Amino acid sequence: YELGEIIIDGSAGMVLENILPGGGLRLFNKQQKVYGLDIRNFSSFGLSLARDSESAQIGLPGKPNVFFNTGTHIQVAGHRHTIQSNYLGCTPEGEMQTTGSRGIAIGSYSNIPHTTTDLTIGGSRALGEGNIIGNCSTAAIYSGANENNNTTDTIVFGAVIAGNTIGWHPILETAMPNQSGVWIYHSTFPGAPNSELYSEQITIGGPDADRGNIIAHSDGTAVFLEDDGVRVSMRRN
Repeated sequence: YELGEIIIDGSAGMVLENILPGGGLRLFNKQQKVYGLDIRNFSSFGLSLARDSESAQIGLPGKPNVFFNTGTHIQVAGHRHTIQSNYLGCTPEGEMQTTGSRGIAIGSYSNIPHTTTDLTIGGSRALGEGNIIGNCSTAAIYSGANENNNTTDTIVFGAVIAGNTIGWHPILETAMPNQSGVWIYHSTFPGAPNSELYSEQITIGGPDADRGNIIAHSDGTAVFLEDDGVRVSMRRN
């Protein structure tokens, strides 16, 4: 196992099963594991967890993935996923992406109403479970939007965002600015019926500094709670 032995590159004209136009890898099933991939240069998404997917493990200490120069690096729908130890918008060696809107987009999935629940993004920084996210023009982590101009029900219920390093490369000790660090969306969108976008029971950080997030060098906000976010906790960041 070596990081980058398998590269999925949209600029190379790759065509994969289970993709949408401009997208990389899409997972539909249960208990899938993704380690050691270098996914880059897709206009839509690098990796997408579909609305019926469950219990995926994306990255692990010592087994990271790299996501680079994609519109959204990881789209998350479904239930009980864990996303840990990945590099989004950068590489361990310090290559910095030049394009990319969102690092991890929670609840982001096409035009089908869906609910996303019980996510873990990061964990213990000391154990290497946190993700490293930088150089995103919208937000490093974004919860509550969808891919249909926000005109489809999108419910996010239960997510822990802990131990991540956002806007800072801890190996090179250099800034990687995002527009926003964490953006939580909770609203009834005014443009169409049945367009409720909920983010509820979101924890940003944890009980100690090890599980608090490091959020630095944002061009806009470190944490943005849009409209009437419900039961959002921020602890030890």
